[in-house]
Amino acid sequence: MKRYVDVALVIPLREEFERLRSFFTVKHEEVIGESFLVELDTGKPDLIAVAILQDDMGKASAGRAADILIKKFDIGLILVVGIAGGISGDVAVGDVCFTGAVVDVLENAKVSDTKDGLQISFNNKFYKTDKAATFSFQYVQLGSDVRPQYEQWQNDRLEIAKSLIGSKFIGRSDKYEELSAPKMHPGTIICGAVSKSEVYKEVVAGADRKTLAIETESGAVFLSAESADIPAISVRGICDYADQNKNLLEEQTGGHLRQIAADNAISFVKLQLGNPQLKLFLSLRRQKTLTGLSHIPSDDRFAETISTIRSDIHAQLSQLSPEYRGKPAGYRPPLPRIKEQVSNVSVNPSIKRVVPIDILEAVTLNRFIVVEVPRIYPDNSLPWLIANEVSLIEIDGNRCLPIVIDGTNVRPPSGTIAAFAKVDVDNIVR
Repeated sequence: MKRYVDVALVIPLREEFERLRSFFTVKHEEVIGESFLVELDTGKPDLIAVAILQDDMGKASAGRAADILIKKFDIGLILVVGIAGGISGDVAVGDVCFTGAVVDVLENAKVSDTKDGLQISFNNKFYKTDKAATFSFQYVQLGSDVRPQYEQWQNDRLEIAKSLIGSKFIGRSDKYEELSAPKMHPGTIICGAVSKSEVYKEVVAGADRKTLAIETESGAVFLSAESADIPAISVRGICDYADQNKNLLEEQTGGHLRQIAADNAISFVKLQLGNPQLKLFLSLRRQKTLTGLSHIPSDDRFAETISTIRSDIHAQLSQLSPEYRGKPAGYRPPLPRIKEQVSNVSVNPSIKRVVPIDILEAVTLNRFIVVEVPRIYPDNSLPWLIANEVSLIEIDGNRCLPIVIDGTNVRPPSGTIAAFAKVDVDNIVR
């Protein structure tokens, strides 16, 4: 029987691995073939983490590293952690990006001559990070119970970075810039070729509207993880803008930006290990992997109630959702994104956020939400899809209890929400 580990890190470069060791004490070392494996001291007895250094640079080596981990361990979550080049105009050097999704453009790429020059075309392969894993990483910026730690992380990383680079340097579009507090960005990361070409960057950026950065390893790791049914997430510190100024930027900053980017990515992962939302995700993964159960057994009233609710959710989705029908309990269909209805807000609409956001993010940030669903929405399963996801999260340290009712029955005084809930709300909420 394989040993279970909660988190397994794939580290592409030796310089990144050395930075990892500056943030974590190593409990055990092991050589497997040409790869170097360590167990990390997480400071938490109930959380086991290991890391492997790739035997070489690049995608093929990353795939070998992931396969070694999967062969040796049962794994809760695989992380690819390192540096990357920024593509989106929203990201700055020192920021940390995480998936979202990985788009592998390295497989079956074609280059052909045209009258306008070279034409590059890709046969893109998309890999999704489990949306609960992505949300758990986002939660450090959302939850009042962890946001102070996130803001402290930002301040600490900026202070250290400025001690290494105190002056301005060449930045995006040949403009000079200076370091700012690192921000986190969930979205799409491209697994592609290392390039200084603006044409190449423009082409790969078009692979997805939420493209943030480009690196060379994650595609192979996500392929191995997907084959083993293990969730994976790529975490990348931005060290440059993947443009013609890459070498000049490294020269002006004495190579310190690479260290800052690696440090920010690794310290961000360490911050996440204390995130209650990630702990919940990993606890559910451990329970499911070791026992086949998708919940954490307990004798308290909440655990019994949430188990009943999840059974009801499964039955309702099986009946209402064509995509869900025939799937096992625990299957999680895609959840649509929502955006704020500008016409219904009282403040200046120009300052309101109108870009679509994840429903779980909206639930975390707002006490009360009304979602307007178009008449052409294909089925009646949306309330149950939302309930399915909400049942897996915590908000400010509190477990969520999703209750779906038929709104047409809510007619005070006797037709209250509690009256039509299938659980004894008054007995559960305390």
